[in-house]
Amino acid sequence: MKINNSQRITAIVGSGASIDLDGITTDAMTKEILGHSFDYYDIKTRNRLSTGIISYINSVLQDNQYPSNFETIFHVLEEMYSYTTGWSNPLNKTIVPAFSYFTAPNYCKYNDSSLIEQVSIQFLQVIADRIIAYSEQYSSHWHNPENEWHCKFWNAYKGLMDVFTLNYDDLIETSLHGEYEDGFQEIDKLLDIECKDFKGFNPKKLLESKDKTTINHLHGSIHYGNIPNEFLNKAVYKYLHGDLFYWCDYRYIPDSSKSHFTAQNGQQMLCNRIITGLSKLEHINRLPYSTYFGYLSKKMIENSKLLIVGYSFCDLYINNLIQQMNLNHNNDQKIVIIDYWGKDLEEQKNRINNESDNYMGAEAVECILRLSMDGSEKEKGIQYIKNQLEQRTDKNKPYESENGKCLIFTNGFKNAVLSHGEMIKEFLS
Repeated sequence: MKINNSQRITAIVGSGASIDLDGITTDAMTKEILGHSFDYYDIKTRNRLSTGIISYINSVLQDNQYPSNFETIFHVLEEMYSYTTGWSNPLNKTIVPAFSYFTAPNYCKYNDSSLIEQVSIQFLQVIADRIIAYSEQYSSHWHNPENEWHCKFWNAYKGLMDVFTLNYDDLIETSLHGEYEDGFQEIDKLLDIECKDFKGFNPKKLLESKDKTTINHLHGSIHYGNIPNEFLNKAVYKYLHGDLFYWCDYRYIPDSSKSHFTAQNGQQMLCNRIITGLSKLEHINRLPYSTYFGYLSKKMIENSKLLIVGYSFCDLYINNLIQQMNLNHNNDQKIVIIDYWGKDLEEQKNRINNESDNYMGAEAVECILRLSMDGSEKEKGIQYIKNQLEQRTDKNKPYESENGKCLIFTNGFKNAVLSHGEMIKEFLS
């Protein structure tokens, strides 16, 4: 079936979209981080020493029954670094979080900004290495029969989608064979630099794109990196410190991982190619993120069709935009949600009722279900929709809301594409 191209589709893509392609889940990444041996160079002894700071953070979070995963652990690292730096430099107001004057360290053996910084850099490199591994595998085997479904899906909507991905990989770009727009262009068209290794970001190039699929990495990419030091003087009048560039080959990204920028609240943030933790919006002042975030808001208002794949509903700024669909489109929206809720109906029911350890949180299911409600359904409430989902006798069968505005697939991305691909096309046409 040919898709109606009279209106574009907004797509929000999370880590669950790559699971069928040997991607990694939050739980798996957390286990990998916890199993990694972190070390640091100790100035006093001039030796590399092992450190248990990650295990310490994890145990404190768990002891206080706070959700512990790689993102919350990294958030604590970022906070530790900012406060430790502030306590060490109390007169430098630009790098001192205001609240640091009202508290004191209670993690004495880890009250070392150099240790925390070195571990933070290693932490992000562990994530990047894991993402690169499965990205390279897909890049070499995208044409194989087992990956054909993924490639065909994104090409079926070529030129019709604005994709906002929370993933660091380049699986969608590989599937589209370069036929997309992300706002980056050859650096010699932006600056007086002759170099083919990296590209600069041009917001107008993205915003003026009309007939291409747009790709927007909201939380970073394995291809992002800083400009080489030798070109800093030529970039200073067009780009700000911390702005990121697109490196065609991520193996040659220069080592600028120790570069920081200061948020408005005084918090020190690493200028890394990927964003994780709980302070993602602090990165909004850097390119390309400032443009991508604004573009997401714009497209959520313009496009009444929304595709959500593998998103855990754990980012409040995105959830708020999603829940404004009813306001922006007056119940004229069409929404498709694809996720993996469990291997059988019982596990999926537990997830719906928030009884699973791996459940993404009560706010998530509420955000999902509100999208499928209007009229009498609102009066019946969230529990009514939960009951409808529970009454399914086939986990492969999608749930369609009574108002006909929302389709929910709960058996994974690959299953949804192979078993219901035409249904999704027709629904979004």
